[in-house]
Amino acid sequence: MRKEENNPISKFKHMLKGSSTARNLSFIYVLLSLLLAFKMRAELEYVVPLIIGALLIIWYTLTHLSLKNINLKEGNLKSQFNKYQSNILKREKYESTIYFIWLLTIIPAYLVDKEITTFTVLKYMIILFIIFAFGNNMFKKVKNRFKRIRTTN
Repeated sequence: MRKEENNPISKFKHMLKGSSTARNLSFIYVLLSLLLAFKMRAELEYVVPLIIGALLIIWYTLTHLSLKNINLKEGNLKSQFNKYQSNILKREKYESTIYFIWLLTIIPAYLVDKEITTFTVLKYMIILFIIFAFGNNMFKKVKNRFKRIRTTN
């Protein structure tokens, strides 16, 4: 572990940066959905799900990825940490489902005019599995960090 991450405040700030990155990536996903919707604007059967997917990501980002209530300058690190931990635990319940639904809106639009074979389907199933395994692994790491921060307090 790097030297600057040995105290609870540094560890907490590092976790907040990770959440900030997740929030920023969500806006990129929304942009991707909207760009695909614009590109396919003549095909309503693709545009409607893409816009629904974008709205779903916007809703999720605003309700579960918001960091506006976390303020390290207030001085009460413990209450801020508890707020953040509660937010992460709520987020864990929904994140896989939200992004799975979003991917279901993106993949058909992405595959338009491409040859779909059994290999293509298997490839996307493996990619989805890897994404969800990675996400679940990240939540496990975050929970372990919560435990380590609590024991150093």
